[in-house]
Amino acid sequence: MARYWTHRSGTYTYLGRSDDMIKAGGIWVSPSEVEARLLEHPEVTEAAVVGLPDANGLDKPVASVVIKSGSALTEADLIEFCRAGLASFKRPHRVDVVDKLPKTTTGKLQRYLVRAAMARRDRVSSS
Repeated sequence: MARYWTHRSGTYTYLGRSDDMIKAGGIWVSPSEVEARLLEHPEVTEAAVVGLPDANGLDKPVASVVIKSGSALTEADLIEFCRAGLASFKRPHRVDVVDKLPKTTTGKLQRYLVRAAMARRDRVSSS
């Protein structure tokens, strides 16, 4: 099921699939909104945002991004970039730089694989 935001002007903004929405700090966060902010950075070519539980079991936005080759962009750089354009509860709590994002043969992002890979990294790093 899709989620939309109705503007006063009568137009709609697509916020993403309901099952992809993240409830961070008791407020719904659209992954596409966070991804759009990350994609505004000139060195980011692709971004995927998912929700993962933190140490307290609360879902937080985390991101996987693909950056231009030769870029020295860091996780801290991207989090700081998001600080200027997103509310604190929407900012990714972690950003992983990856070579590519998992996609179907038609090019659609496989968000469940991004979520699984990031959760796997959490388990490995906490061991």
